Amino acid sequence: MGKFWSAEAGGFYDEDIHGAKLIPAPQSAREIKAGKRPKMVPNPDCLIPADAVAISDQTYGRLMDDQSAGLEIVDLGNGPLARTREQDPETRQTMRQRQRDRLLAASDWTQLGDTLVDQPELKSAWAAYRQALRDLDMEGEDWPTAPANS
Repeated sequence: MGKFWSAEAGGFYDEDIHGAKLIPAPQSAREIKAGKRPKMVPNPDCLIPADAVAISDQTYGRLMDDQSAGLEIVDLGNGPLARTREQDPETRQTMRQRQRDRLLAASDWTQLGDTLVDQPELKSAWAAYRQALRDLDMEGEDWPTAPANS
């Protein structure tokens, strides 16, 4: 089964998930007996958009890796390709604030009264890390390093 890219929808489709684009047309008993290959016709139950173009598994894998690395998938008329996201400074700052907030939320547990009681140095290191996150320059590149739990 194949993978497809739809520029209009801006997404990927897989025949294993969204249904085959083409299916064999019904054949008469005579055609089957003669070993005639069935004619392939559009599948009415297929959820793949009409504008979707087939892409190889290799291309799909590469694009998924690129997308995971933060690139965006676009179509400039010749099929999908990965490129650096064009972000205005305000969008970049908002994304950085969200990441900071996620890191703070993920480390909330370290400051509860009944955690790390037997490791006061580690609790203090987590508190310093959390303060560094709060003091983070939203236009910078660097991130503070979380303490290692030991």
